[in-house]
Amino acid sequence: MCENITETQCDFTDKIQPFWRAVYTVRAEVGERTSAWAKTGHFQANKDTKIGPVKSLVVESHENTVKVDFSPPFSPILKNVRYTSYYWKEGAEDKIKVPSRVPTHFVLEDLEELTVYCVQVKASTDFIEGQASDPKCVKTMSRGNAARVSLSQVIPCPAVPATS
Repeated sequence: MCENITETQCDFTDKIQPFWRAVYTVRAEVGERTSAWAKTGHFQANKDTKIGPVKSLVVESHENTVKVDFSPPFSPILKNVRYTSYYWKEGAEDKIKVPSRVPTHFVLEDLEELTVYCVQVKASTDFIEGQASDPKCVKTMSRGNAARVSLSQVIPCPAVPATS
């Protein structure tokens, strides 16, 4: 799949199927000198791969709403990626699943004023589970105080396990 490369990694994503089970071999070559072949354990993409968390999760407070934007965890964007988003009041145990119509943007509406809400997003495919982003939290404003909240005002909050 990757031959005569100088990098220490090989991207063969587009050359395998999710359910294939394979053993990969690798060796180093310098001039005419070569190392012994090294083998991986059995690898199956749909079981042994994790999609990283989404990039640049941004939450902004606007009165009693929270606007959420994020970037996919990889490029190019795969066709079958779906995003699962959750939000919760800071300190709450239960997370609320967000029905998202636009893949990388949504707005949480009708929230309580002057309350800290946290958001977490996870990208997955039909076969590969994703890692949840670190939670981002922001305090909603009172009505009539609709100034934008900058990233420097994002409040860190502890992760709460997802509930379905």
